[in-house]
Amino acid sequence: MKVCHLSSVHPRNDIRIFLKECISLRDAGYDVSYVVADDLGNDEIQSIKIFDVGKLKYRFSRIFLSTLKVVIKGVTIKADVYHFHDPELAIFCLVYRLMGKKVIFDVHENVAEQIQDKPWLSNFQKKFLSRLFNSLNKFFAKTFYTIIAEKSYCNIYDKISLNFPLTIILNYPKLNFFKSYQNFKRGGNEFFYIGGVSNNRGLDTILEAFDILDRKNIDFKMHFVGAISDKPNFEKYPNLIDKVIFHGRKNLEDGYEISRQCIAGLAILKPIGNYVKSYPTKIFEYMAVGLPVVASNFSLYKEIVEDNDIGWCVDPNSPTEIADVLIEIINTKIIEKISYRAVKQSSNYSWKNEETKLLMLYRTIFE
Repeated sequence: MKVCHLSSVHPRNDIRIFLKECISLRDAGYDVSYVVADDLGNDEIQSIKIFDVGKLKYRFSRIFLSTLKVVIKGVTIKADVYHFHDPELAIFCLVYRLMGKKVIFDVHENVAEQIQDKPWLSNFQKKFLSRLFNSLNKFFAKTFYTIIAEKSYCNIYDKISLNFPLTIILNYPKLNFFKSYQNFKRGGNEFFYIGGVSNNRGLDTILEAFDILDRKNIDFKMHFVGAISDKPNFEKYPNLIDKVIFHGRKNLEDGYEISRQCIAGLAILKPIGNYVKSYPTKIFEYMAVGLPVVASNFSLYKEIVEDNDIGWCVDPNSPTEIADVLIEIINTKIIEKISYRAVKQSSNYSWKNEETKLLMLYRTIFE
């Protein structure tokens, strides 16, 4: 049976799409293709065929033209099931339904709230597009099979009379992958972050917190791994240039190789709607490698971090509170205990359980 995943936004090595879903479907015996728009060319990786339609330069041309090119390429693949991952693809993916194909909409984000967080949209555009998507989403939910990546999104779909089952597939890590990066003998003064680097994800506040440590003559290093959206303000914090290291985007293997030398992992996201209601995957990854967690004090995050006793939750808008916790971590003697506890508790947050739900949905579709 032929399956085609589609994205005009995500990279070919996307963790959820490629490393989890595509690989799981391949292992279950499906013929899997993945259409992307990253300008890296066609390829075949781990028996999964990658088709690239190229990357356009401007944002709005990518939103409209790249999506159309991705869907047209998907038509040529002649798959039995089309599984798309970006809301802007939804309108164009209706063509697959007209062709009599089964179509899955994999909802990674609360799109209506995500629109509200776009800095390049005016307030009027945010309200208009958010309401427009909410209206269209009712139609999409009745037209496509729907997967959601967060339990909190159930509130949206509970109000819609669905024609197909709603499936919750959480972004838990593949634990076997992280075993080789586990470290229980952590110490020292180096901290770690992986993911998109931006002020909304805590960059500015974290830099201010580390500036407090620097002014107290406390030695440290901070490693950021990920694409940088907001330029760090080293003019304000010149003493941090050699202490805060930006590695840029790396694959998961190289990123977590850096984490071996670190004492804690940071996930201090700002209280923006989409973040408050969604699990950051990095928390579960930190747990899997035995990295104690410093996370925002949102109730959703506290359920994982505090209830499992694997780290600290802080006010994401308080550099002083963050600095106090970082100092506590450098001085604490219980990091090894936390590391063992984090790895033990990570078994409750494994992709293996989510993979079962994914394969069950596909079996239902084909039956």
